[in-house]
Amino acid sequence: MEYKVNKTDMSYREQIQTLQNPTFQKIRRIARNSIAHLSEERRLELWNQLNRKVDLINSNELLCLYLWSFGEMHEAKIHIAIESISEETFNNDFTIIDWGCGQGLATICFFDYLKMMNIQNRAKKVILI
Repeated sequence: MEYKVNKTDMSYREQIQTLQNPTFQKIRRIARNSIAHLSEERRLELWNQLNRKVDLINSNELLCLYLWSFGEMHEAKIHIAIESISEETFNNDFTIIDWGCGQGLATICFFDYLKMMNIQNRAKKVILI
């Protein structure tokens, strides 16, 4: 007998851990789905707690709302930054230092970008700070 996991019964962390090929957009969808059940009033209350992206995110709901609300902007900024790097840089092995990484999503955006541009991912080490 096969047991199917109901994704809505899994935590945000558990859902991400089950991703076979994680991408930034898949993680954003999990965040969106994690707050979809909240009332509009509760989402507005959380939005106000975000204080224009400057306050500490101290709950799972805030984390998910932040990722859903501002994720695409961050992804675009990462892509713009990567486009300024010479493609020759990616011909050798490299280490990524993701300073102020939070959930490490900038690194995931970076990996997504490499895949999108058909550039071999030669990252040998990722340091999340």
